[in-house]
Amino acid sequence: MRTKKTKTAILRNETAINNIQSFRKDLLDNAYSENTAKGYCNDIKLYACWCENVENDNQTLDFLTREYIVGYKDYLKRDMRADAKTINHKLSSLRKYNEFLLDKQKTSSLVIIKKDMCKIQTEFANPTTITDKDVEEFITDIKNNKKYTSLRDYAIVFLLAYTGLRISECLSIQFDDIDWKHKELTVAGKGNKQRTVYLSDKVCKVLNDYLKHNRTKENYGDNINSDYIFISNRSNKLTTSRINQIFDEYNDKIHPHSLRHYFCTHALESDMNLHEIANQAGHSSIQTTMRYTNPTKEAMRSKMNRL
Repeated sequence: MRTKKTKTAILRNETAINNIQSFRKDLLDNAYSENTAKGYCNDIKLYACWCENVENDNQTLDFLTREYIVGYKDYLKRDMRADAKTINHKLSSLRKYNEFLLDKQKTSSLVIIKKDMCKIQTEFANPTTITDKDVEEFITDIKNNKKYTSLRDYAIVFLLAYTGLRISECLSIQFDDIDWKHKELTVAGKGNKQRTVYLSDKVCKVLNDYLKHNRTKENYGDNINSDYIFISNRSNKLTTSRINQIFDEYNDKIHPHSLRHYFCTHALESDMNLHEIANQAGHSSIQTTMRYTNPTKEAMRSKMNRL
């Protein structure tokens, strides 16, 4: 099966577009987060565009074929030079879509099998890539900005860096979720699993400063009536894409999820134990938390240079 690189990911087939929308709705109905659903759907769209642009097959996505799955994997590997982790991620998305088709009785079999997944050696390095200095400078830059949203953005970044929240969890915080007396936050995490996140005195002060001095009608109009803590002058709830844009304005090294990694490492260095960190960050497995006990890639490179 000949392949060539696709130029754009523009899907034209209406049936395929409708099928992806139905898939997205099904994911959300089954308590998947908006970000997870978006990621799955983007992967399915890219596959359909490959079928359309490379194989000249106007895919409806009513079913998947084994032949095309094998060809798509080969395309990702040889033409796109995708690494094993990326290939597995996209195949996992297609498998999830295949399961959706099975559930809706649109197909009768799974065409993606276990041996399709690339073998990857487990990486034990700490995923944290930023230092205390990086975070402090980043937070200071945001705080000192003269924009009317600087206090809001400062509160978001401070919350991410010192609570371990996912960005989707942070932006979903409502007033009723915060227990100011006990300094606790109720969060609905992955799979809609509820957990209690503890807030430090500093985090509470930063949040209070934003709510009292910045979240005003003058800055955000009628959106101050929103139940959500973090708003804009255009929307009653900030979006993840907007937060990513804000981060990019200040720094190309730090992004929301890197602050989550930073929190876990920082908490471990501050004498929190693994179970405490797992609870705070919402890790479903303690194995995930244990990664932060390992040296970072940079530290391992440094040690290798000593040999």
